[in-house]
Formats: sequence, structure tokens, C-alpha cells
Amino acid sequence: MSTCRAHPLLLLTASVALTALAASRAGAAPRLGPPSLYLQDEPHRVAVVEARGVVDDGRAAFVRRQLLLGDRAEEEMPPELVVRMGPEALAAIEIGRTYVLGYTRLRPAARQRRVYEEDPLGPSVVALPGVGDALLDDTPAIRRLVTTPAEGDRRTLEAVLDQLARPGALSQRFAAAELLLRRELQELVTAADVKRLQAVLAAPELDPMAHDVLLRAAEPLAARFGGEWLAEDCRRVLKAHGTELDLHSFVPSLVLTAARILGKVGNRDDVPLLARHLLSNNPGVAKAALPSMAALDPVATGERVRELVARDDLLAETRRVLERYLNQRAEGGQGG
Repeated sequence: MSTCRAHPLLLLTASVALTALAASRAGAAPRLGPPSLYLQDEPHRVAVVEARGVVDDGRAAFVRRQLLLGDRAEEEMPPELVVRMGPEALAAIEIGRTYVLGYTRLRPAARQRRVYEEDPLGPSVVALPGVGDALLDDTPAIRRLVTTPAEGDRRTLEAVLDQLARPGALSQRFAAAELLLRRELQELVTAADVKRLQAVLAAPELDPMAHDVLLRAAEPLAARFGGEWLAEDCRRVLKAHGTELDLHSFVPSLVLTAARILGKVGNRDDVPLLARHLLSNNPGVAKAALPSMAALDPVATGERVRELVARDDLLAETRRVLERYLNQRAEGGQGG
């Protein structure tokens, strides 16, 4: 099955949305909740469906086998569904396979808050913030997460860990977002669970977006279990990706997250590795790498930054950031 890349604007939107969701859990905004809770929203339906195939470049056909969530009147509707969805989900469809599908037949009514009307274009997939289209693997883990969004017990954590260990980008993202946005699940994590998370993070086939979300979910665990295991993964990410990143992928966000976290859990020996990414073709990565370097070894950072600003191949935005850093050090009377 061929893979599909999402438009970078969509990836940025997903990242911003998930960051906002995480911030809401910390009290910075009204709680929006994990993707499983989002699926509980009024216009949404969640069903086990069997894939019949891709109809065209924007729709896929399914047969509903079991309604898990939503208005029970849905069960009186014909079981055949033709659902609009994005290219990544369409590319993942296998004929005859069953999925847990979040979809809606409604759309927001014009100029009426929390009022919905029948969508004349027909059913569409639910787009989950920070995850993508709600076309999820039909596994016991996904079914539990979807149907018990308010439960933060050990069985739910096991469901998250089990799904993370299975291939499938959309479902891995879903499970990672559940761990990130359910603080009560993070509190249940044990040392044995950390080893399972390490194995997931080290898997070379891990989807970059799922990897990014899982790194952020694992970040608070460093306070309880030490940070070296997390630092190892951040180093692995930074070594695997050079300065010329695919800007049409989610890799820049992953590298940015790894650079930011390494500044908290790494050591001064990580400064040269972080310094490589000051030359990134994504200025956001350079902006994340610089404060991490400064936190680990400000003297070595100052020396490296001075060397870089003398080059003529820096991005203009990165140059401004580095020069501002040097000016701030000079005003503070810091050498190096």
C-alpha cells in the first residue's frame, strides 16, 4: 500500500491543535480533552465498518457492522456508507478489513452555535486534532479507548500501550494522543511501562507524527523515572535527520520536539549534536536547538554561535535569532 504525505499546512494545524489540547490539560485553556472524548461530540458516530473500497479520490465505501457510539437512530439507516475522507486515510484502506470509523452525516448550521444540519454532500470522516482522519484499527484496544474516554484505569493504560506497539500510523497517533492528554494515565505508568515505551520509540517504522506526540507524552515521566532513556531517543532522532528536512512531512516537528526535550534531559556532550541543527532548513528547529544548547553549556554555545554567524549560508531568520542571542549575552556580561 502506498504512503501519502499530508500538506504541510495540515500538519502544522494538527501540531498546533494538539499543543493547544495539551496546554488545556495544564489549565492554560478550557479542557478540550483527548481524541476519544472528541469522538463523543454530538454530531459524531463511531462504528465498526468493513471496507468495500475506494470510490473515487475523495470517498470510500463501507458497510456498517456495529454502531459503537452515536444516535441509535443510525442503526435504522442503511448499513452502506460512502464517506468523504482525506488522502492518507484513503491510501490506508484495505478491502475486506474492518475498521473503527468516526464519521458524521451533519455539518454546523450557518450562524447558529451548536446547531447541526444534514450535510448535502453526505457522510464525512471525523478529523481528530493532532491525529488525522478517524479511520482506526479494529482492535480491542481501540474499542476500549473509544468507548471509555473518561476511564483512567490500568486496563485503559494497557490498551494505549498495546495499540502503540501495533503498526498503523493513524491508530498509533490516536493512542499517543490519549497518553498525552489523559494525565491520569501518565500517573499510572510504571518502570516496566517505560521499557515498553522505549521499545515503541526505538522502532524505525514509527510514524513521525506519532513519534512526536509520544515524545511529548513521555516528557513528564522523566521526573519520576529519570531522563536518560528519553535523551537517548532524542539523540536518535537528531542523528537520524540532518539539516535538509522534508518540509512537506511531519519530520521537522519531530526534530524540533527532540531538540527541545534534549535541553531538559541531556548533558553538555549533546551540544555539538544540537549545534548541527542550527543550520536546519526549518528555522523553527534552529530556534528550539539554541535554548537547549544554552541550557546544557552556555559557554560552548556562545562559541559555536559566534562561528556560525560568520557563515554566509545561514537562513535569514536563523541569523537574526543567533545574533539576538549573542547581543543578549553581551549585554549580560557573559563571555564565551
